[in-house]
Amino acid sequence: MTVPVERAEIRTSEPDRGVEVVKSLVIDHRARITVSSPQRLRVEVRSATAEGLGADLLRFSGIAYHADGAPSDCLLAAVLLAGRGRLSTAKQQLSLSSGGMFLAPMDSDWMTDLQDMIYSLVRLPLSEIAEHAAEATDLAGPLRFHDMTPLAGARQLWADTSTFLYRRLIDSGSQGINPLMLNELKRLTAIALLTAFPNSTMTGDYTPGPGDTVPAVLRRATQFIEEHAAEPLTLAQIAAAARVTPRALQAGFRRHFDTTPVTYLRRIRLANAHRDLQAADPTTGATVEAIATRWGFTHPARFAAWYRQSYGLPPSRTLRG
Repeated sequence: MTVPVERAEIRTSEPDRGVEVVKSLVIDHRARITVSSPQRLRVEVRSATAEGLGADLLRFSGIAYHADGAPSDCLLAAVLLAGRGRLSTAKQQLSLSSGGMFLAPMDSDWMTDLQDMIYSLVRLPLSEIAEHAAEATDLAGPLRFHDMTPLAGARQLWADTSTFLYRRLIDSGSQGINPLMLNELKRLTAIALLTAFPNSTMTGDYTPGPGDTVPAVLRRATQFIEEHAAEPLTLAQIAAAARVTPRALQAGFRRHFDTTPVTYLRRIRLANAHRDLQAADPTTGATVEAIATRWGFTHPARFAAWYRQSYGLPPSRTLRG
């Protein structure tokens, strides 16, 4: 069973048509456009969305594009691939050029003026990012992003993540995606955003979790993880099955297992992938990447590194027998 990937792709010389597609699929806004170079006029929109996670490529060549928008409950992160312009709020103004990266403001109205723009977008609901923030940091208050631009040392991380998501969601052409893979893509996106863009998880805006949980709680949690490892799981779901709060569960895993529930889940999935590799026959078309994907591992190189660390040999050798 797969999750549908909703796709849209247009190429047109009618700017108004492109604007309407962007407004309906990506973000609602008020637009005013001017054709500045008729001979270079080109409008292209490519978009793919799966359960809230979206990737888009927008090209408005030969066009000056003015947009006014309001805060959204979906975070949008952009990489400007070509063009120039500015992004403004009541408190901040950014000058943008090729290679620039920014978040659409989450707490105020905004305005952009862009010329000859080509940019890629990643979309994910803020509520899902906040769930991952709580899992990773015990964030107690609301998640807030403090700045529209990434940290200098994390620009490449976000550029690589954006490119990876574009290839996985748009270039793949797939009409459906494994739920486990989708869950991992969302986690990867959220962690990259939390690492790259200044936010409240970086400023100590959290409180320590409780110090312990009883072993029975951990038995319920580990049993639930092992029985449902083939499904998309969140920390909140595991905690609910164990009948404790997410922070209490985190504290219990750290105290008794010296790990986190999410890392424990990864170990279980790695063990299941190991068993599938042992049982698979490469002459029938079985591949390491397909088996890794089945268990939610989105990066083949990272899967291979984790596998070698756990089993002392590359997964390809296990598959070959």
